[in-house]
Amino acid sequence: MLRCQAFNVLTGNNDGHGKNLAFLHDPVVRLAPAYDLGCTRAWNGISKTLALRVGDAKLAGEVGPRAWAREADRCAVGKKLVVEIAQDMHARIRDALPGVVSALMTEINPTPLRAAATQI
Repeated sequence: MLRCQAFNVLTGNNDGHGKNLAFLHDPVVRLAPAYDLGCTRAWNGISKTLALRVGDAKLAGEVGPRAWAREADRCAVGKKLVVEIAQDMHARIRDALPGVVSALMTEINPTPLRAAATQI
């Protein structure tokens, strides 16, 4: 679940909320694949406030290691683990982003995508 929130914050999905998480019961209980992962930050008229804050941060631009550490405290989870997971997700997205942007630029209107990609 932490990885999902890190992905949402880093990719501009301010609408990542609890109803976007589900569990599968087949044959054991596990987190379902992620869904509803739109980049809401790229569109005018959609709230820039995170549906699920991180620490005390209500805006994605305010989320950094300190916010993740505060979130770890709130959830009674190890700070080091939480910050490492967020940093790992950041590195994965940063490394994948050029290829994703390149592929999408040929398929869709690139203006909102380009604007969102510059914020990561």
